[in-house]
Amino acid sequence: MALIRSCRVGPTQGCREEVDAKWKGTTVQCKGAISGCHILLAPEGPFRLCHQRVTPRGYFEDCLRDACLIPGRGACPIIRNYAAACQEEGILIYPWRTPDFCRPPCPAHSHYELCGPACPITCGSLSGPAGCQAGRCHEGCVCDPGFVLSGATCVPLGQCGCLLSGHYYEPGLQLPGIWGAPCRTPCICQPGGQVLCPCTFPGTLAPAVSAPGLCLISGGHYCRTFDGTTLRLRGHCSYTLAGTTPNYPADLPPFLVEVENEPFRDIVSHIALTVAGYRFDLDRGDWGHVTVNGIRRCLPFGLPGGGVRAFMQGASMVLMAQGGPRLLLGPGPYLSVTLPTAYHGFTLGLCGNYNGNSADDPKSLDPGPDIQPCPLPQPCPSPGCPTVEEAASAPFQGPNSCGLLRAAQGPFAHCHKTLPPEPFFQNCLADVIRSQGKHNVLCHFLRSYVAACQEAGARVLPWRSAEFCPMSCPRRSHYSLCADPCPADCPGVQAVVQTPGQCVEGCQCDPGFFPAAGACVPLQNCPCFHQGLYFPPGQTVLTDDCSSACSCQPGKGVTCVPHRCPGGQVCSIINGVLRCLGPGDLDAGIP
Repeated sequence: MALIRSCRVGPTQGCREEVDAKWKGTTVQCKGAISGCHILLAPEGPFRLCHQRVTPRGYFEDCLRDACLIPGRGACPIIRNYAAACQEEGILIYPWRTPDFCRPPCPAHSHYELCGPACPITCGSLSGPAGCQAGRCHEGCVCDPGFVLSGATCVPLGQCGCLLSGHYYEPGLQLPGIWGAPCRTPCICQPGGQVLCPCTFPGTLAPAVSAPGLCLISGGHYCRTFDGTTLRLRGHCSYTLAGTTPNYPADLPPFLVEVENEPFRDIVSHIALTVAGYRFDLDRGDWGHVTVNGIRRCLPFGLPGGGVRAFMQGASMVLMAQGGPRLLLGPGPYLSVTLPTAYHGFTLGLCGNYNGNSADDPKSLDPGPDIQPCPLPQPCPSPGCPTVEEAASAPFQGPNSCGLLRAAQGPFAHCHKTLPPEPFFQNCLADVIRSQGKHNVLCHFLRSYVAACQEAGARVLPWRSAEFCPMSCPRRSHYSLCADPCPADCPGVQAVVQTPGQCVEGCQCDPGFFPAAGACVPLQNCPCFHQGLYFPPGQTVLTDDCSSACSCQPGKGVTCVPHRCPGGQVCSIINGVLRCLGPGDLDAGIP
C-alpha cells in the first residue's frame, strides 16, 4: 500500500509530502526524517552523473517510505545503497556525507573514504583477500596508512596473525591440526605471524612460522635475501631474483621475478614478473609505464578481475599479484620483493629459499639468456666484499652520515628490530668512501633503508630537511613520508589501485590532481579505466587484438565499438602499441 502519495523536491533541503488522512499524526516526524532524501533527485546534486545510468526514482520513494515509517532509520541507508549502485557502474559520485549528515562511525585506526578499495589489503594477503573480485570502488571505512585488516579490525602490519595453508588466523586463536609434541597441546597464533607451540620443548616456546618474506636490492648492488644474508652483485648481468620451486603447493600462484643490472651504474635497470600467464616488465627508462605481454600500458593498470595491479605510490612503481608477490621499484638504486608467509620454503633464486635459515642461501647463480656470464655474488662480509678502514670511515660514522642508520634515538630506531641496520651501515660506509663522500650516494643508501623499513611495515620518523637529503618534487606534487597512491578519485580507479597496508615515501600529487602515467593531471582531466586498462582522455585506443576501438570521455567513462583492420593489414605490436599495419608500412619506415 502506498502510504505517501507524493513528495516534491524544493529549492532547499527537505521535502513537502502529502500523507493519507490516517497518517497525519506522523507528519512532523516524517518531515524531519526525510530531510535528506531530496539529494537523490537533485539535478545539481552529488549523484547527478548517475541519474541516466541508475534511475533514482525508486530509491527516492524507498527513502521517503523508510524515513517516515521506520523509527530511527532516516534517509542514510537508502542513499548509501544508491551510492553503491552508482559506484558499481563505475560512475563518479561527489561527496554527500557531512559531519552532521549520515557521517559513518569508523572504528579505531580507520577513516572514511568516498571511493575506497573494493578488495582492501588484509593480513592474509598484501594483495587483497584471496578470491576477491575487485570491482568498482566502494565508499566506507578504510584502514589508516600503516594498518591492515585483521578480521574486522585495523591493526599494524607487524601485529598480523598467521597465514597457514592459505588460511588466515587472528592472533590468539588455536591452530587446528597443528600441535606441539610431546604433549600435543594446540599451537597458538601470535602477533607478527609467529606460531607458538608450548610443548614443542618442555618449558619453552618455539616459533614455527616466519613473518612475510622481504628480499631487497639496495645501493644498486647489495641483495638481502628473504632469510637475511647480504650478497654483493657485480657486473652487467641478468638474475633470477625469486620464483616458486617445482614442488610448490597447488593453492599458491606460481611466479618468476627476473632482474637485469645496468652496466657501469650498478643499479637494477629492468625487472620482469611472470605470473598468471602474463609477463609484466618495468624499466627505469620508461617510468610510469608497465609492458604487459609486449603491450605498453600507462600506470595505473590492472588485469580484469584484479589479479595483478601496477600503480605509482610516492616516487615508486608498485606491481602486485593477488595472493602472490608484491614488487616495489624505487627511483634510486632500490628494489624489493615481498611475499606472503604461505611461500615459506617454496622459493628459489637470488633471494633464497625463504626457510628461515640463512646458511643455505645461494652462493652461485646461472646467468640469464643472452647475457654475459654472471660473476658469482659474494656473501658479505667476505674477501670479495669492500673493506672499510677505520680511519677512512670515521668522518661518515656520525649521525649526519651513515651513522644515522643505527642511531638508537634516530628516525629509524623503530625499524631496528625488524631490519637490523648493521649490514646497511657497513655497505653505506663502503660506498660513501668509494664515492669520496658524495652526498647523493649517502642519501640513496638512507632512502633504501627507509624503503625497506616501510615495506616491512616498520615505522619511520621524518628524516629529511631542507639541508639534509631534500627531495625535490615535480610540478603539481609535494613530498610525503607516507604518500597516498590515490589522492583524488577518478571514476573506476579503485578497481585498479589499492591503498597498501604500508607507507611509501615520495612525491604525492597535490589536492585536485591525480597520478597518471608518471605525471599529476588535473582531476577534471582524469583518464578513464575500463576492465583495468588506462585510457587517456580524447584518444582512441585499440584493444583485444585490434577487435575493439575504445575512447575516453572524462566523467562519463569509456565507449568501445567493434573494430577490424582493413583488408591486407594485420594487428601488430609496434613499440608496445597495437596497430593495424600493411606489408608496405614497415618498408615505408613506420616505427
